[in-house]
Amino acid sequence: MATGITGLAFVNERIPPLPGRYTNNPGYVRIDASSYSATYGETPAALVPFNTTLLENALQTPNLPFLLGQRYPPVNNEDSHMLMVEGDVERAVHLYIVHTVNLIFEDYLRRYRQGRHLVCKSQVSEEDSRLDMHWSVSDETILIMEVKIPGSLDPNDWTPAVGMGVNAHTCRNEARARVNAMPTGQISLAEGNAGVILQQVAKYHRRFEPPVVLAKI
Repeated sequence: MATGITGLAFVNERIPPLPGRYTNNPGYVRIDASSYSATYGETPAALVPFNTTLLENALQTPNLPFLLGQRYPPVNNEDSHMLMVEGDVERAVHLYIVHTVNLIFEDYLRRYRQGRHLVCKSQVSEEDSRLDMHWSVSDETILIMEVKIPGSLDPNDWTPAVGMGVNAHTCRNEARARVNAMPTGQISLAEGNAGVILQQVAKYHRRFEPPVVLAKI
């Protein structure tokens, strides 16, 4: 693998163009607002983006893809794998993403955090929540992944709720202004499926306080 390739291109190489629910257009699939995982969640009124500079710099490091490619070779693509339901997406996420991520986590802990162990589990029931994927290190939750079916994540649902600005401070102020201008009875700037998904994310964060990742291949 050439060292000139960026980390983002390296990640894209690992995820094959799997056939989806429909050949050309996956369509928009509504998520049931009464789903078990969203119960008792409170939808955030707006979102403030976090600073991604460090992540972007890491992904642009020329040697990173070469080193990862040498240590963690990609799995062979399955031409038979079609994404129809959430279970299909979850299996693809395990195969093409989670396996390599877990190897990197384990390697890091083995080298720099001896005595601490990574545990990755699927379909974890915790009180009023059912987590699609759950990571912990020495019994401390570090990450939760929520898997979504093809067609359920639409950028247009999220855009109205995201604060805009050059930094976190201006993003917060801009988002606060739009929230204050919401009509009476409206609880969030998020639209469509984003409102339901944010209920899940807010509940998981309140319960476990880790980052929550949404997965849709």
